[in-house]
Amino acid sequence: MVKSNENDAGLGRDALLLLPPEKLIEKILHLKILYDERVEEFDEFRSSSKEIELMQDAEIGELQKEANLLRGENQRLKMLQENAQERVQNEKKEWFKDEEKFKRRIAELTNENAVLRSKVVQLEQQNDILERGERINQQTLQDIEKELNDRTERQIMLETELAEMSATADEYYRLKKELGIVRPCATVEPLRIERPRIEPHIPVSSIRPVPCLETKDDLNQSGEALTGGLHSTVNRVVRNLLSKLDRLETLLSSAKTQSAQTTI
Repeated sequence: MVKSNENDAGLGRDALLLLPPEKLIEKILHLKILYDERVEEFDEFRSSSKEIELMQDAEIGELQKEANLLRGENQRLKMLQENAQERVQNEKKEWFKDEEKFKRRIAELTNENAVLRSKVVQLEQQNDILERGERINQQTLQDIEKELNDRTERQIMLETELAEMSATADEYYRLKKELGIVRPCATVEPLRIERPRIEPHIPVSSIRPVPCLETKDDLNQSGEALTGGLHSTVNRVVRNLLSKLDRLETLLSSAKTQSAQTTI
């Protein structure tokens, strides 16, 4: 019904004038009703729009407050970011400094390590040389000890032989004395009994028995009686023994000197 009335309201002026009065009044009343409805709708819309506007204003205020808070938070975050960036830059500088310092220190330690490795190699070589020298010295010492033992045994044998020769010479001179041929002028004693102390710098060969001089007649008699081979043989044996003792003393002195140097 309202739609048909709206269609009637859309009639032109000439059409309205052609309407009868009853229809015209009805049309006017209808238009008034429409007008009142539109006014009421407008009032409702205006009141609702005011409420919406108030709500929007409230929302805008809240949004502005939130925007202000966000702007403040943004400013605070910007300041924190700037401070953080500045701190990061400073820390980077410090890190770069520390890195350079560590690099220099690593280079120094690397050089020191190389030097120490070289010293260790040298010490190992020296240690090998010392160990080899020690083994050689030990072997030399063993050889010297063996040679010393051999020479000691040889010395004992020579002393025994000398003692036997001395006993033979004593027996020889005793027999000559009993026979009245000659009195012995010197006696060779065994080394183990009353051997004189010989200094290292005095060779044994320089020590000779000093013959005791008798009267001229005794000497002539002894010379006539012992010009033969027995007297010369005894003297030759004694000289050989003395020369052997001289060499033995020299060898013992050199062996003791080498042993002392090796021990040092």
